[in-house]
Amino acid sequence: MTAMGRPNRFGPEMSAQAHNYCLLGATNEDLAEFFGVHPSTIDRWIAERGEFGDAVRRGRVVADSQGARGLCDRAVGHDRKVEHSVIVDGALKPVTSTIHYPPNVQACIFWLRNRRC
Repeated sequence: MTAMGRPNRFGPEMSAQAHNYCLLGATNEDLAEFFGVHPSTIDRWIAERGEFGDAVRRGRVVADSQGARGLCDRAVGHDRKVEHSVIVDGALKPVTSTIHYPPNVQACIFWLRNRRC
């Protein structure tokens, strides 16, 4: 006699999907909705399925790093080069300009309060 219960809905392709979604900042709740399971199932998969847990963590490290870099840029200010084209004497010419974003005090406070030590 075989045990009856809910079928295991986990498939090997789900690790790559979770990684890609976590690169976009997905939470466990987001993953649960995406896979059509309860959030506790995602927690269990992260804990029990090494490849899935590693994929989630690797994706989140990248997303968190990008967010931290953006916050740091806002906190200390930064310059951004912008390229566009203009018509001069009937010819299309490339133009590069620099936009300066000054430091943002609120971002600086947030960065200092929440940075990893």
